Amino acid sequence: MRRTGLVATCLGALLGCAVWLTTRPSPATAAESEVVRVVFEDPIPSSKPKPTGKDKEACTTSCSLAKHHIDPFTAADYERTLAEYASSDAEEPGQALEKLLFYGLDTKRYIVDYGTEGLPDTHLQVLQRELARDHALVSLRLVDEAGRTRVSYGPESVPIGQKQHLTVVGEELQAMEFNGTVMRTGVNYLWSRY
Repeated sequence: MRRTGLVATCLGALLGCAVWLTTRPSPATAAESEVVRVVFEDPIPSSKPKPTGKDKEACTTSCSLAKHHIDPFTAADYERTLAEYASSDAEEPGQALEKLLFYGLDTKRYIVDYGTEGLPDTHLQVLQRELARDHALVSLRLVDEAGRTRVSYGPESVPIGQKQHLTVVGEELQAMEFNGTVMRTGVNYLWSRY
């Protein structure tokens, strides 16, 4: 499996994060000895009711991208960006390719709805290859001042651009979860907040 762009933005001096960009997960994403397995039901059971209405908005604004304005990516933006990418080097990380990847879900939808007219085959192959890298491997550790890992999560594959509630495994601590989102910000870069 190809891993690139080790990038993490995390809160707290003792919280360590690792995030790798991947394609959809395969059953054997890493050697068994390297992986801390976290088994959970889907969706993760909670003693709290799922938030609705204003409660849902409060959850969204407290631990996701909702506070951070992201400009919309319109069909006109897609066509303009696709034309810019067509006139650049197919493999070179440039502003047009990275914009298409940042708005990956919209880009995939626009490819279906509007096509890729004017985009050379080599560019289309690179774009499709990069759009297929739509998951990230996330690993979290909370380490105390003595260097002992108190709680950990992963590595586990999570979808890019979707908020996650990650339940960690730990000892002698209350139950907790880390909430956050991983975003693709470039060909070899991810942004995350937990």
